[in-house]
Amino acid sequence: MTATGAGGDAVAAVTVYVTNPPPPPPPPAAPKASLEQRLGEVQDILFDYDKSEVREDARAVLQRNADVLKAILSDFPSAVVTIEAIATSVARPNITSAWATAVPLPPRSSSRRSASPPTA
Repeated sequence: MTATGAGGDAVAAVTVYVTNPPPPPPPPAAPKASLEQRLGEVQDILFDYDKSEVREDARAVLQRNADVLKAILSDFPSAVVTIEAIATSVARPNITSAWATAVPLPPRSSSRRSASPPTA
């Protein structure tokens, strides 16, 4: 390289290194679902009237629920999940319809108290 000016000329060797720019940063991660949103992935399991065995069609749902709950507890290790069961009028509406309309079913995450059906 040669530099020329009022004071004279100067000659020097110069080495120029060219490098590729760094890659762009990764896109921001998608927002994580809340615990409540994740619990919405859990599906109900239905039993036949007066039976305690898991129905064949419910086994896959039960396995999926187990996988979902394992993932939720992995993502939210301090979470406490309560699994509850409730009897509804799905199987025999003629017997429990009066009770179901008189005593609304509690939401899935409400208290554990249950009401007794009215006596006829």
